[in-house]
Amino acid sequence: MTDRSDATLLLIIVTVVVALFASAHAARGQCDMIPDCELVWSDEFAGTGVDPAKWEFQFGDGTAFGIPGWGNNELQWYQSDNATVSGGMLTIEAREQTVGGYNYTSSRMRTIGLGDFLYGRFEMRADLPVGQGMWPAFWMLPSTSAYGIWAASGEIDIVEAIGADQIYGTIHFGGEAPANTFDGANILVPGATTGFHTYAVEWEPTEIRWYVDSQLYSTKTSWFSTAAPYPAPFDVNFHMLLNLAVGGNFPGNPNPSTVFPQHYVIDYVRVYQQAPPDPELAARCEASKVKATGKYSKCLGKVFSKAIKKSEAADASKLISCSGKLTQKFLKAEAKAEGSCQTVSDVTSIESAVDTCIDDAVTALGGVPGPGGDEAKCQSRKVKEAGKYADCRFKTSFKSIKKGITADFTKCESKITSKWAKIETKPCSTTGDLANIQAGIDTCHATLLGSLGGPGCGNNVVDPGEQCDDGNTVSGDGCSSACQSENEYELDLESLVQSDPAALSNEGWLVGANVFAGPPPGGAFIYNYFSFAAPNGGSAFCGVDVGQGGPLQGAQQLVVYNDYNNTGEHDAGNTVEAFVFRERTVGGADIGNTIELSFDAKLGNLTGSSTAEVFIKTLDPNAGFSVSGSVSQNTTSIPGTWGSYSIALDLTANQNGHLLQYGFSNKATSYIGSGVFYDNILVTLTPTP
Repeated sequence: MTDRSDATLLLIIVTVVVALFASAHAARGQCDMIPDCELVWSDEFAGTGVDPAKWEFQFGDGTAFGIPGWGNNELQWYQSDNATVSGGMLTIEAREQTVGGYNYTSSRMRTIGLGDFLYGRFEMRADLPVGQGMWPAFWMLPSTSAYGIWAASGEIDIVEAIGADQIYGTIHFGGEAPANTFDGANILVPGATTGFHTYAVEWEPTEIRWYVDSQLYSTKTSWFSTAAPYPAPFDVNFHMLLNLAVGGNFPGNPNPSTVFPQHYVIDYVRVYQQAPPDPELAARCEASKVKATGKYSKCLGKVFSKAIKKSEAADASKLISCSGKLTQKFLKAEAKAEGSCQTVSDVTSIESAVDTCIDDAVTALGGVPGPGGDEAKCQSRKVKEAGKYADCRFKTSFKSIKKGITADFTKCESKITSKWAKIETKPCSTTGDLANIQAGIDTCHATLLGSLGGPGCGNNVVDPGEQCDDGNTVSGDGCSSACQSENEYELDLESLVQSDPAALSNEGWLVGANVFAGPPPGGAFIYNYFSFAAPNGGSAFCGVDVGQGGPLQGAQQLVVYNDYNNTGEHDAGNTVEAFVFRERTVGGADIGNTIELSFDAKLGNLTGSSTAEVFIKTLDPNAGFSVSGSVSQNTTSIPGTWGSYSIALDLTANQNGHLLQYGFSNKATSYIGSGVFYDNILVTLTPTP
């Protein structure tokens, strides 16, 4: 619930302790990915007023807390009168009413000291208000400022909206403002302002996931605090907040079209957590004294976190959790391969290879090593210390057959490898089991390579040397249907001529820009500039750069920057939002599929207030090209060393005929540095699980 003018970053990893790998999904209870979760706190709003044992009101304009306008130039005065409970619902009403020198009133309530939690699922069912200037939020703040003032101690926004059906999920972290940053995603929820939907966050030690109506739309696995090492700041108790703001930096102010009063209606708020591991300790939380003072859920949270932190087997638990996640990925890979390769004779051997990989992963945890690899560069200490071992093994072992496996299966295997690469950088990488895990990966790769069979069309696989020419045949031997699962788009930039001004436009890349008044994030919209062939170098948008890559990126990379100054916008101090993208129309064959954009990236000279982002979105040509679906990842604060990332968007029936765009963007002004490098761009279209 904070100003979107702050910069962003994020990465993350999930830690879920699972005892039985294959049955991890079977024991979810009311959670999507937290096993054995239990309801530990809830407000069903069954009474006739707000329960003071669960909620505390905050009053005024924020001045009492040292943040006039609540830090966002908001226009309302908070009071308790605007929150009412009736018919099993909480209603927060925004009124056009003069109090305390402000023209609007509303309510803001929190659970601090009454419901403080470390990890779990936080869920709300609500009907959101509609109209310019409306800013409803369900969010979380730390119960104590363990790492300093905002945002060094963190913030989790479970759901926010700005008077329309686009909802936002965000985390804020980094240093104390203004040295803070944020990362998030948004999704269109048709009917968010005309009916009830369920919004939730599942927060675990190294991963936070956002859901709407049980649909996962965002996952964050990386963040930081300038005051403590990762996973700070999201490793301490947080409390929940509900409020409806009027105006402010994020939604803008109400206008004549805004109707008052506005209503934010909440059916329930619920919190789920894993059962505490020590029943004896948990029993202390059952004491009537604890419950009577409203400390029950807080007690459970402390017991759970204390047991985990003090466990001598913490590293082993992390390894088991990682292996469980790996197993789930393999199970999905099997399902995808089976669904998309029904006519492929090699599907049985591929499934067998998957089973072997699962066995090898479990064996690795038991300390039985598999055969090692032979790629010398992957074995170097430098590669391993950088956490790139598994990624290197994938790209060297599988590069020649990357197009040979079906696109679905390749996508899943790549994600598995990325998971292992992240595991290596975590605390469990210091244990003796790391070598065994690496050996297990080697065995996986070797088995998969062997499962593909020999060259030629007989195995229905596009083998090394075979090239698809029209999407239906393989040149040289006339095999049919072997190319049906080829990647939609792939670019490693090595084939482009760096001196060719049309190198990028020949690949279908376009550019455009929006211009907003004032510095980032910008004020009123002024005009836009769409769409033109992407330039290669020069001023404005993008180019093919050389010498910025590592062993896995090669000699040439895409550089994206913001120097567009068509009518002196940078000179005038206005915000320019520049885009480098490819586009096409969504067809009927795309519906029910997921489009994923994978890429390597590293920070260039992006500085100051400049921000960068990677996106996939669809635009409705029948509604003024309004956004009908979107997903994005902020790349403002990625490291200055290469890393691998991906985002994905599900394509549904309501997007048929819409314009699909994917690519890179940034915001900048006054010629402040804004460069980010990208490489190994891969776009796949696979059946939505």
